[in-house]
Amino acid sequence: LNQLGANAYFKSDPDSAVRYWRQNLQLDERVLGPNHPDLASTLNNLARVMIEQRRYREALPLLTRSANIYLAQREDTHDDLAFIFANLALAKKGVGATSEAEILFRRALKSAQVHDNRLIAPIQTDLADLLCARRQFGEGLALLDRAAPLMKERYPDQAWRPAWVANTRGACLVRQGDSKGRELIRSSAPVILERWKPETLYGFEVERRLGKTG
Repeated sequence: LNQLGANAYFKSDPDSAVRYWRQNLQLDERVLGPNHPDLASTLNNLARVMIEQRRYREALPLLTRSANIYLAQREDTHDDLAFIFANLALAKKGVGATSEAEILFRRALKSAQVHDNRLIAPIQTDLADLLCARRQFGEGLALLDRAAPLMKERYPDQAWRPAWVANTRGACLVRQGDSKGRELIRSSAPVILERWKPETLYGFEVERRLGKTG
């Protein structure tokens, strides 16, 4: 079931992924018990799909439970926690808890850097977006400078990811009052929207930046 969920996820079939991972979650609970790391992984996978569907409030308790299971058994810089903290940060940001989100992004980044995890660049980009929204432009743009080459290197087969860095830089520049950011947003948007529908986490944000959504 876990593999079926992963297959559905990578085929951009989130509804099937949610169904399989919900079934796998029930199986994990019954066979492995409530505190097994595999259960925590399933919780995280399920919550990630919900985040990408912008179902932040549904994802939060799953991610909180997942993090608590890991933290009870592993150090807070364990490799798996980079993904969990990053997802939890996105969920917190989605419900408006930006201060908590920043702390979690920084914890995720620390864990990713300890293990040279390829999530470093995505986390840097998400943290930069949050910082720029809070008008901390210097640190935000510096993070994007580091994320851009790393994203291309670590995700050579996912063109939308470097485009997302560029789009986020554009949004940061616009917030800073630099009109050059608008062209960055416009030029990178089609690549992202080819991968993500407008109602998804990334698609919605790109449409918002383009001025097509509220």
